[in-house]
Amino acid sequence: IRISVKKDVTATNTSSAAEESKPNKMNIISKIKRFLLACKYSLITYNLTRKRAALIRSIQERGTARVVFFVSNISMWKQQGLYDLMADDKRFEPMIVICPFATFTQQQKEADMQQLKQYFNSLNIPFIEGVKDPDCLSRLNPDIIFYPQPYFRLYQNNLDAVEHEDKLLCYSPYALFTVGEAWAYNSRLQVTAWKLFYQTEFHKAEAAKYCLNKGKNVEVTGEFDADAFARPVKETRWKPGSEDKKRIIWAPHYSITGEAVVNRGSFIWLAPLMLELAGRYSDRIHFAFKPHPRL
Repeated sequence: IRISVKKDVTATNTSSAAEESKPNKMNIISKIKRFLLACKYSLITYNLTRKRAALIRSIQERGTARVVFFVSNISMWKQQGLYDLMADDKRFEPMIVICPFATFTQQQKEADMQQLKQYFNSLNIPFIEGVKDPDCLSRLNPDIIFYPQPYFRLYQNNLDAVEHEDKLLCYSPYALFTVGEAWAYNSRLQVTAWKLFYQTEFHKAEAAKYCLNKGKNVEVTGEFDADAFARPVKETRWKPGSEDKKRIIWAPHYSITGEAVVNRGSFIWLAPLMLELAGRYSDRIHFAFKPHPRL
């Protein structure tokens, strides 16, 4: 019996030790990968620093900067105010390139392009369709490029950020991030961009925590489109007669299944509750449904 117990305990201890060693090994591997990635990005950034310094000198000598804004979805377009300021300033030559996200469905791409065309045509703002003119950046030769998202391979290869890192790449979030995780702050664009324009000091601190470059390219500028709240309202989607009611916008995320890369959706389990609340408080609250473009 004593032998049997001794063997069992030994086996149990060995098994426990093996299980405990797995996280340690994974942690070491993760640290090695992060170190190698940091070395890679440091080398890329070092080479880009010299090229971008030369580009900045060129801009200063010319007295003007050519700026391209990529726009892929009307609800994500937050730089209209900045575009207007640049259009009225002789030091800038702003240009719009509309191009659908590569990962969107064909139906969503067509809907987005139709909305964007209508929007910019209504403002008499010229634009270039990236899908029809995939080599437009070679012709436009911009100095500064604003991308709407920091993720890898947003567009076809010759329009994607990784193909134009020698330019002054910029990114400003279209949403107010509340999550503190590496995927939100540590993409290749966020590490190698010339400038990242974040809304608050909190977001700058998160970048310092999660980004391999410690957030050194972050500028805190506030919300890009905050000035829109001070402009007169030209049209509204709120129903007439709801002026005296509380107004609630429900904007669920698209990731409603476990198959999504970012599984943060709450639409399926919240939908019945929201319908119930809309009915119960219809005399006091006006609800508006604003789903993610991919939902």
